[in-house]
Amino acid sequence: MSTVSLAEKLGIDIPKEIVIEAGNGGVFVPPINESYKFRKELVRVMYGFFGSGDTSLTLMGLQGSGKSSLPREWHARLGYPLLEVTCNARTEMSDLVGMYKPDEKGGLSFHEGPLLVAARSGISLLLDEYNTVDPGVAAGMHPWIEGTGMYIPELKEFVRPAKGFRCFMTANPADASRGFMGRVEQDAALEDRSWSVWVDYPNAEDEIAIVAKVFTDSGESQESANTVAGKMVEMATKLRKQFAEGALQLAMSTRGLCRWATCACVFSNATGDTTPLAYGLELAYTNKLPDEQKAAVKELAFQMFGGKK
Repeated sequence: MSTVSLAEKLGIDIPKEIVIEAGNGGVFVPPINESYKFRKELVRVMYGFFGSGDTSLTLMGLQGSGKSSLPREWHARLGYPLLEVTCNARTEMSDLVGMYKPDEKGGLSFHEGPLLVAARSGISLLLDEYNTVDPGVAAGMHPWIEGTGMYIPELKEFVRPAKGFRCFMTANPADASRGFMGRVEQDAALEDRSWSVWVDYPNAEDEIAIVAKVFTDSGESQESANTVAGKMVEMATKLRKQFAEGALQLAMSTRGLCRWATCACVFSNATGDTTPLAYGLELAYTNKLPDEQKAAVKELAFQMFGGKK
């Protein structure tokens, strides 16, 4: 799907001067997820970012909201390569730029890291969970994400990112009270170098379509799938409200909704003291909560779906 047809399909007004050509493909192009549903407001941001010539975009949001899947599916549909790195508290610049490692001759040779490979090749880099990295390490990314590059002592070479290099950074809020452990506030100078967008959960209509597809792929009729998915999304919305109010320690994400639907389909013949939806909810969500919160969620599910207590 070209960007032109995507914009037209979604009814997005894109300035005529923004022209994005299809990529050249390659081994680093992500596979297409045919179930993925683009959102107009996020596609608009991607058009603007790609057309701007800037090199860094930060995607913030709660878990399972689609932060990583947006750049992944964008690159997949356009045929653009995307190198992905999942960051953590022990990530160092050497993990990103490169380091000496033993070679087959018994010596040491410099192995270029994903950041250096992406910069040299002029392709995109996705730094997932970037705010788990120590701020001091993250500060070392400044010359890369703004496209100036830096001198690599091991190579005795100054590397400037080639045209087409872009850095995408995803992050959950640095808020342990909401269950996001190990996230840290990053240096303001780093944040100032990047575009930033908040990725919320999809609207109800889109989310129902996403969840309903799980059921139709398992043989359910579209009407039945829409009905069940609609009630599931309604319940997820209630749970998110409770999470925002501090009554629950975990929000029901879109990813969690799809897992709930998948579990319900897998155990569609569940018998005994439970139902497929109730059992699927336990496996996908409820079992992750403290006992008192489990009871509240089960009661809400009974009120909405009936079944057995």
